Amino acid sequence: MGVKKIVIIDDDPIFCFILEKQLPADIIPYTYIFNKAQEALSFIEEENSNDTKFLIFLDLNMPMMNGLEFLDKVKTNKQNFDLKVVIITSSINREDKIKPFSYSEVIGFLEKPISQRDVQKIIAAF
Repeated sequence: MGVKKIVIIDDDPIFCFILEKQLPADIIPYTYIFNKAQEALSFIEEENSNDTKFLIFLDLNMPMMNGLEFLDKVKTNKQNFDLKVVIITSSINREDKIKPFSYSEVIGFLEKPISQRDVQKIIAAF
C-alpha cells in the first residue's frame, strides 16, 4: 500500500480551514493546503513517486489557474500521477457540473458548503 496524501486546492482560506477540520484526525498529517493551483501542481510533481496516491479536493473558480486548467496541466504532464479529484464549488453554472467529468481523474462533485458526512464517505473510499 502506498503513501496517501490529501491535497486541498481552494483560494478561500476559511473554506480550507473548515474542510481540514472535517477530515479524520489520523490523516491531518498527510493533508496539504494550497490557495493557488500552480503551487499545488508543483507540490504534486515534487512529491510524486510510484507509491504515492493523491486525493485532491479542487475548487473550480480560482484566479490565475482555475480547476479545469489545473486538470489540463495534470493531463499534459509527462509524469504519471495516481490521483483522484473531487470537485468542490459554489458555482450554479450547469456546465461547471458537467465539464469536470470529462477528466478521468474526477471521481466526485460537491457543492459548497460540503458536509462532514460527504467528506468522510470520500475519505473512506480513498
